[in-house]
Order: sequence, then structure tokens, then C-alpha cells
Amino acid sequence: MFGIGFPELLLISALALVVVGPDRLPAVMRTLGDWIGGAKRSLADIRQQFEDELHLTEIQQEVQESSVIKEIREASMSLSEVKPSTDESTDPRHWPGMPPDGPGG
Repeated sequence: MFGIGFPELLLISALALVVVGPDRLPAVMRTLGDWIGGAKRSLADIRQQFEDELHLTEIQQEVQESSVIKEIREASMSLSEVKPSTDESTDPRHWPGMPPDGPGG
């Protein structure tokens, strides 16, 4: 815990006893404990919110990636449905569905 050993705690306790006095020391220690507890709870709440946000971001990224993969699969399926023409007598500039006398021809 912060690198504070027993000798340091003993020194801090002796200074607190001299500065605050023996009659008010328990109340001061209780107040200090409440402050430290509140700070720990606040930090834990903030940490939990960050973890929730990160988890939400990961889920959104997974959903986006899965939708991209789905679109790629659909595109590849639609491309596999298109079959090239095997008729060699047609004009290579001819598009399927166009009349043989296309524009400019």
C-alpha cells in the first residue's frame, strides 16, 4: 500500500495525536476513513463505467464487422450467379440486355 511500512505509520499516528489531540482523534480518523471510502467507491464507479463503455464499443465493433462480412458474402453470392456469355459471335462491347444495335452502332 503506497510503500508505507510500520515505522512510517507509527510516525504519522504520533504526529496526528500531537496535532489533533487525543479527544478529537477518533472523530478525525472516522471522517478521514469516510473520505477515503467515498473516494474508493467513486473510483470503482468510474472504472466500471469505463469497462462498460469499452465492452459496448467492442460489441458495436463486432456487429459492424459481422454486417460487413454479411455484405461481402451477399456480394460474392450475387457475383457467382452472373455467368459469362459463351457465345463468341457476340460483340465484346455488347452488354446483356442491350439491343444488338446499341448507341452509336
